[in-house]
Amino acid sequence: MGKRILLVADTGVTRFQLKNVLEKNGYRVFEATGGRQVVRDSFDSEMGLEDMHLVVLDMYLSDYDGKEILKEIKQKFHHLPVIVLSTGQTRERILEILEMGACDFLVKPVAEKEFLHRVTQGLKTPVDRSQSPIPPGKKRLGARDLSNRVQEEIQRSLRSDSPVSLLALRGKDRDLAILHQAAWEMLRRIDSTFYLEDQVILLLPATGEKGTEVVQERLFTAINEDINPDDILVKTIVFPRDAASEMVENYRVAELTDFVVKSLSR
Repeated sequence: MGKRILLVADTGVTRFQLKNVLEKNGYRVFEATGGRQVVRDSFDSEMGLEDMHLVVLDMYLSDYDGKEILKEIKQKFHHLPVIVLSTGQTRERILEILEMGACDFLVKPVAEKEFLHRVTQGLKTPVDRSQSPIPPGKKRLGARDLSNRVQEEIQRSLRSDSPVSLLALRGKDRDLAILHQAAWEMLRRIDSTFYLEDQVILLLPATGEKGTEVVQERLFTAINEDINPDDILVKTIVFPRDAASEMVENYRVAELTDFVVKSLSR
């Protein structure tokens, strides 16, 4: 029997499409057409929220604000993972949703491969990075991981018309190790930190130039006692601002990914 997933959306097309994807991949899907069914725990005659393994929640419902439903779920079942569906959002809005307890967010329209990947990740036990050092032996994210994530975020950026920023930091090996640890502890679930041979790269979805400056300032404040920020070379790429408009307009994702990754190494 597959894992049980509750879809909460008042748009029939959204539920139909996502249900088909999930059932095709072995999940057992339950549906709520609005927030009221979630609040009353009345979406099924035999199953309730306590029986679900994961909830996929649309932020925009006709009867309730999605944030109210998220709050209700997390108050009753703190450990139940919730993936939020939304239209394009700012970094601040996404972080607010995550701070309320969502394990992840997806920008509509949702690509099938990305949706299934996020569901798989959401069903795993969440990792609380807020106070934890990088576990010994943890696999560092390298060049291949970076390329895959850049491609994923470029696709999301093009669909949602929201930016994505990358912050490349270069310095001595010792300084890079400290930067990597500090970034891993500081960044939120939507962000990623990659440790390459000669640089640490921060990938920041839904983040423009100003947001990137804030992240950089916070990072340098965190490592100020261990590293002189003047010893770190910094390069910032904000997509799509820094990409060739022709590639962006024609949705040439592979070329854009290659362009962004190569730009970081120059």
